[in-house]
Amino acid sequence: MTNVEPITDILEAYIASLSKVLEEIREHKGQDIYRLFETSRDYRNSITDKAKGSVEPSYEFTVDVSDEVGAISTISVILAAKGISIKNIGINNNRERGEGALKIAFYDETSMEAAWQRLDKYKYELFRM
Repeated sequence: MTNVEPITDILEAYIASLSKVLEEIREHKGQDIYRLFETSRDYRNSITDKAKGSVEPSYEFTVDVSDEVGAISTISVILAAKGISIKNIGINNNRERGEGALKIAFYDETSMEAAWQRLDKYKYELFRM
């Protein structure tokens, strides 16, 4: 109930689009209906096979790290030693225990799983996103 206005706006737009389709069907506007299906097909085909829907999958997890010199480079070396490439890395300092959380993203699921196993072996606390 905190987002009534945006939700009603979207619902009204959706209802209007359905009403338009209904009207086109009743008026036998075959070209307009065909154009709708054509546009829908083009949109569907624009979504890659790798993606789940229109959102690209992400391969990432967080690692709790101590606030000490070399903590990030140690993790980088552990992963690099096994040829695991990092796509992106970031620090979240808002952890309840006062430690930082390192968010690490990978290019694919295989790399993410290999990194997880490698860091788990070194007893890092890991959390899936």
